[in-house]
Amino acid sequence: MRTNMLAAAAAGWMLAASAQAATWTVTPYAGVPGAIYSQAMGMNDLGTLVVQSDSGSYIDDHGVFTSYAGFGPHDFGGLTDISNSGVLVGNRNGVGFIDDHGTLTHLNVAGSTYTNAFSISANGRYVSGTYGTSADWHSQEGFVYDRATSTYSTVLAPVDQYVDALGGVNDAGVAVGDFSDDDYMSTSFLYDAVAGTHQEIGEFGGLHGPLVISINDAGELAGLSFEPNPEFRIVGFVGTPGGSVATIAPPAPDDFLQVRDLTNSGLALGQVIGPDGSPSNVLLTEVSAVPEPSSSLLLVCALAALCAGARRRASDAR
Repeated sequence: MRTNMLAAAAAGWMLAASAQAATWTVTPYAGVPGAIYSQAMGMNDLGTLVVQSDSGSYIDDHGVFTSYAGFGPHDFGGLTDISNSGVLVGNRNGVGFIDDHGTLTHLNVAGSTYTNAFSISANGRYVSGTYGTSADWHSQEGFVYDRATSTYSTVLAPVDQYVDALGGVNDAGVAVGDFSDDDYMSTSFLYDAVAGTHQEIGEFGGLHGPLVISINDAGELAGLSFEPNPEFRIVGFVGTPGGSVATIAPPAPDDFLQVRDLTNSGLALGQVIGPDGSPSNVLLTEVSAVPEPSSSLLLVCALAALCAGARRRASDAR
């Protein structure tokens, strides 16, 4: 009997824990000192950022800014992400690149006329992005480059669609992206570069029209979703299909927030857009996990089972 009760209590505890929803704080990001505009593009688990600004690309290590010297005066592009060990990815003059502490690798999918590098996994192995074989970006496809084997895995869009973006990629080689059509209707998907398969992501967690932008090693997804209220705000989200999902509202007076880069360490990079249409960055920090009402009830039931078992054993002893 005791074993059964403990098992029931443990099961209740596990169900309660699985239904917890995290909360996130939103902090404005100041950007490059003295710059007219700054746009943080990527973040690693340590909280180091890569930033584009009117004065160039920078690495922001907790307020210590280092200018990236890999661009000439006539180049266009910028850094887009950074791994935990400091490997950089970015784009220069229509070509994606990897900069491993001064050793450059240019990304060149067979037959492509341009490539865009968007993200690098935390361990630095995988790089995700898009490529095109013509000037018509409506024929754009996606890729994941495996640095360990120097191979490209490509994801091709369905007929009459194109890969609008193939953004975040995790240490398992799973990337997230979006298929779009000529009417700019988008569908998010997961792409497994190891298996070479993709899976569309539908609505989940009560989100309305979720657009997935990033993924971490735990399989948590992040991005943006419409909030069905009179203002039709766009909120950020972090969560998993079939699990808990936390929405992150834009701070007033902004009416738009998207989670751009979700890390493994309870940090994320976001972007907000105000009423005047001007974009800026915010830093997101996971601060707690609050049991939802149903999970609280499960937890109470689990504890009650433990207490009942303890009282029964005490009565039998007398």
